[in-house]
Amino acid sequence: MADGNPLSNMLLVPQISFEEFQQEYEMREILDRGTYSLVRKAVVRSTKELVAVKIVDTKSFPAAGGVVQRELDALAVVQHDHCIQMRAYCWKKSYVYIVVNLARGEVLVDWITQKKRCTELEAAIITNAILKGVAYLHSNKIVHRDLKLDNLMFDVPGDLRTLKILDYGFSKVLQSAGDVLTTVCGSPQYVAPEIIMMTQAPQGSPSQVIPYTYAVDAWSIGVIMYMLIAGYAPFDEEDEMLMFNKIVRGEFTFPSDPWNNISNEAKELICGLLTVNPYRRVNPQQALESSWISMHSRALQGGLGT
Repeated sequence: MADGNPLSNMLLVPQISFEEFQQEYEMREILDRGTYSLVRKAVVRSTKELVAVKIVDTKSFPAAGGVVQRELDALAVVQHDHCIQMRAYCWKKSYVYIVVNLARGEVLVDWITQKKRCTELEAAIITNAILKGVAYLHSNKIVHRDLKLDNLMFDVPGDLRTLKILDYGFSKVLQSAGDVLTTVCGSPQYVAPEIIMMTQAPQGSPSQVIPYTYAVDAWSIGVIMYMLIAGYAPFDEEDEMLMFNKIVRGEFTFPSDPWNNISNEAKELICGLLTVNPYRRVNPQQALESSWISMHSRALQGGLGT
């Protein structure tokens, strides 16, 4: 990372040369492939430990540099049991190699698609892990901005308590009091109303753009919690504009299947997380102290993280 980066005195993860990378890691099979990146399994030569290496071609699309830098800025300081952790990174011309711990379990979207929906206790275990991870990120001035089922993964197959938060490409490290959040980002079903409202400001009127806050992550957690319990999204419309209108108005319901069999405490927490006003929205730390989390505390005592 460049010497002038304000985060340079915070870095916990080293940048290494490509030669050091080759000496330390032996590349194995491809695990996942995206438009401009791929993820490969690798072996630490000295210990035989398995890791994952994300390789991004920053030359292939104009925004790659910013996305990669945001991810590196966040991962450089993240050290928590419910967040994927970076081991090292290096550059080779336009390619960046990011080495992270290898999660061996299922991606949450695949797990819930196969299962259809969670029991309330399963949803509590998973939501508790997400809340702990995001509370940690926020305490370190990091907002994720793209929390969704696709970006959550179990470290150990079948062990819900080992869930980890992935993909920090949209994350932002707020380095000073003057930093603001104005970038329109996130995934449609999970995006907070205040981000949608930014897109509706008159063009050419920057004074109309109101920065958003860490609260966008809490909204996404509310959507995830709802989807885990119901098996469908709270704002479920094929027409994206209709969906956005419902999100901005906070229009969602609890249909009888399955919500008649779900505790009031769960529904109260979802309503708190899906509050349109970001200044009244429940934040992750408050959610961890909610009655719904408390009523499952005995089952959650074996969880990871603090």
